[in-house]
Amino acid sequence: MTAIDFSAFIDRLATVSGEAILPFFRTSLTVDDKNAGGAFDPVTAADRAAELAMRAMIRDTFPSHGIVGEEFGADRPDAEYVWVLDPIDGTKSFISGMPAWGTLIALTRRGTPVFGMMHQPYYGERFSGDGKAARYRGPRSERAMLVRPCESLERAVLFTTSPRLMNGADRAAFVKVEEQVRLSRYGGDCYAYCMLAAGHIDLVIETELKPHDVAALIPIIAGAGGIVTTWEGAPAERGGRIVAVAERIEGAAREIDASGLLVMPGGIDSHVHLAQPTFGGPKMSDDFLTGTRAAIAGGTTTVLPFAMQPRGAGLRAVVQEYHQEADGKAYCDYGFHLIITNPSPSVLGQELPALVGDGYTSFKVFMTYDDMVLNDRELLEVFECARGCRALVMVHAEGYDAIKFMTERLERAGKTAPYYHGVSRPEIVEREAAHRAISHAELTDVPIMIVHVSGREAMEQIRWAQNRGMKVYGETCPQYIALTADDMKGLNMDESGGKYVCSPPPRDHASQEAIWQGLTAGVFQTFSSDHCPFMDGVDGKRSPKAKTSFKWVPNGIPGVETRMAVLWGLGVAQGRIGMNEFVALTSTNHAKMYGLYPKKGSIAPGFDADIVLWDPARKETIRQALMHGACDYTPYEGLAVTGWPVMTILKGKPVCEEGRILGAPGDGAFLKRGISPYASK
Repeated sequence: MTAIDFSAFIDRLATVSGEAILPFFRTSLTVDDKNAGGAFDPVTAADRAAELAMRAMIRDTFPSHGIVGEEFGADRPDAEYVWVLDPIDGTKSFISGMPAWGTLIALTRRGTPVFGMMHQPYYGERFSGDGKAARYRGPRSERAMLVRPCESLERAVLFTTSPRLMNGADRAAFVKVEEQVRLSRYGGDCYAYCMLAAGHIDLVIETELKPHDVAALIPIIAGAGGIVTTWEGAPAERGGRIVAVAERIEGAAREIDASGLLVMPGGIDSHVHLAQPTFGGPKMSDDFLTGTRAAIAGGTTTVLPFAMQPRGAGLRAVVQEYHQEADGKAYCDYGFHLIITNPSPSVLGQELPALVGDGYTSFKVFMTYDDMVLNDRELLEVFECARGCRALVMVHAEGYDAIKFMTERLERAGKTAPYYHGVSRPEIVEREAAHRAISHAELTDVPIMIVHVSGREAMEQIRWAQNRGMKVYGETCPQYIALTADDMKGLNMDESGGKYVCSPPPRDHASQEAIWQGLTAGVFQTFSSDHCPFMDGVDGKRSPKAKTSFKWVPNGIPGVETRMAVLWGLGVAQGRIGMNEFVALTSTNHAKMYGLYPKKGSIAPGFDADIVLWDPARKETIRQALMHGACDYTPYEGLAVTGWPVMTILKGKPVCEEGRILGAPGDGAFLKRGISPYASK
């Protein structure tokens, strides 16, 4: 069960606690001091009533869960799931009649907060987050929350409850920061943190916090793109001296301990599909926000998705639409390939050459799919155009007519389950198309990249061309070393096999070995995800049409987040490839192939500081609960790997640490790419 499954229950907890608290607010009530003889620490009947009401609901609904509350202590604190409750954070404001207080509800799993809510029942406001996203709900509106950018400490708005609560040394340290900010204010308690998440302030600094003071706020702020740590930069779950920041404010460098970790260039995934139209089919589940969020969680700092030209549309307008889709949403840097479906004289003679000059230096053609396939004459014309403007052509090599023939034959025989998707496009169909594309490339004297190669047949065609001195390159993907055709059988030749449908399809174990041979022999220059996600439900893989035939199951699987872990776990960790080959296949070669070098793909002076800190010894089992994209499944569920990303750094800024998103939408920028040296004859 993931954190999001608990959101409705947390809403009910908030309602019940609010009903217990409001009758006491702004009334004459008895106030007890929990710290008699020390600093005044008030508690009221409202605190106790709210916590008791929440505890009763939790015990009735989740009897195996633990509870840690401010007023009644800990019950099963070592359970996998533990609820952390602060019924009234800001009791001093509460007893003063000031509505700067709230109820904090956190759900932790194995000690890590995975969902948090701050409820202010007097105003009817709820602030919630799961570390990936954050939302505000009030009496008049509901919206996503994002922190605001802050260029420097001199521009920041700072909050703290009160410097008088700090000891002498901490107060002196706080004053040094306070002297540099534009504005500082005192008070607010939990409200200050929520205003940070909502984009109204930039920095909150506190001391002597308890876990119940901060546990609910961590996933809210992280979900809004902010950061919560101790003053030393450590995780904040245990409380103590806490700083919450909207972004990494300039002027405060952080020293990162990378002991035992590998420091590698951030991953580059040069084959992803985000927010791409499907011509009336199910909608892709990832847009630029969720897809790039998944990318940074997996160690990738640059993605190259596709701007697809619908039949009859102009390319320039399509590119503008994709910029609008991506602008302000991306967590990592990005560029665009162009998909050519309408190679008209104006497109080939005017639009494509101009767009190549503007930094869109690669485009893709399809030899299959009804809405995308180009005939041989059109392929030759696109290749000739590419030669003239020195662009690199990516080719999806599967024979359209052969696939249609096989599909119709299988349907007549009643073989319509997802498994038969693979039967309809066997390796020979991929081999024939790869050979034909190579022949066209030789005829027009143009370099090409054959993408998502699935097995020996097409791989041997590429090797044959390379041995003849041709500039023919190859790409393969995680699904061709980790999945097989048997996965498409599902539980019992049922629709669950649709989760693994992609094109070309996964093959067999012999094909996997062939792919490894190609990786070690240098036939493949890049290892990409071909991330193309659809939900596993009626609005995706199990749509009503998909139930009638495999041909209606949307083609594609998620993979941008797991790409690097799969290759390391099945490759480096098992001695199939070395670390240098891993870096080349996941980063450096992509940068060189697609005109991003020497800006991306290496750690050296003059390059962007895109870095992944990698733990080569960490053992993980891939599961959906770890994923950060919008898709509701991973095809690699249950795959045990050794090697995992610990921190992702984009242009010097930590954007993901231990699965916690530290970056924000808009951190990523569009990349204007140069001419690929691989595309030059």
